[in-house]
Amino acid sequence: MGNKIYETDGMFDNAKTTAYELWIEVGANHYSYAVLDENHNLKAISFTGNSILSNIDDSNLTLPYANTKISLHTSNFTFIPTSLYNESDKANYAQFLNGKESPDLHTYQFLDAEITSLNTFDETELQEIKNLFPSAEVYPQYIPFIEGSKILLKDVWGKQLIINLKANNLEILILEDSKLQFYNVFECLNDEEILYYLLATCQHNKIDPQEISLNIAGDLTQYSNAYSLLQKAFNNTNLTFINPLCGLGGQLEMHQFFSLINLGKCG
Repeated sequence: MGNKIYETDGMFDNAKTTAYELWIEVGANHYSYAVLDENHNLKAISFTGNSILSNIDDSNLTLPYANTKISLHTSNFTFIPTSLYNESDKANYAQFLNGKESPDLHTYQFLDAEITSLNTFDETELQEIKNLFPSAEVYPQYIPFIEGSKILLKDVWGKQLIINLKANNLEILILEDSKLQFYNVFECLNDEEILYYLLATCQHNKIDPQEISLNIAGDLTQYSNAYSLLQKAFNNTNLTFINPLCGLGGQLEMHQFFSLINLGKCG
């Protein structure tokens, strides 16, 4: 994705943002955001290839909004069936994730409250985000990705393989009949590593790449070398489709904003 993208529907009104929602996806060296009106029509969408913490150079982010949702990256997490989760065990989970008892363990329920996730964030980064957006709801990156994928594939049965590449982080998700089977995130520095982790995940989960559809979101285009490698390894590859909600984004590849737009499914 390019270093800077910004589009509006041509009717973005700074005076009306108190009725709008702001959704922000924060990565290590990029951020993107979407602004939606009270009817959830997309008013603006943007991507910037630098850290949101280094310098906010977009005046839209400093306007007042009715609600702000932020996804923040973490690779330190675990999932537990909600029916088996006991709040009294939280300290034990914190020690498992952090190697210490930590009051900074964050819990979320998702997939119709069937799954409870526990995670830590980089607390310095989280505090800086909260300083910038004091009233924001903050979620780990996997919740909008998983919730959005479930909705995308709700009418498709059997195992489904979905990936989301953001900068150097590759999320791999397997759903079966809308149930969570596998999720993990890997650091990938090149195209060959993307293919390696994906094939290794398939092998671990006894999936034949020639017999499953691969749904692709994030920073991959059909003209990229990585996409070409995946097409050779998988019999059926698809870029995830997102309804741009109001026709905005005719020049945008909306699958690149998949996890951002699905922040609306959180909470």
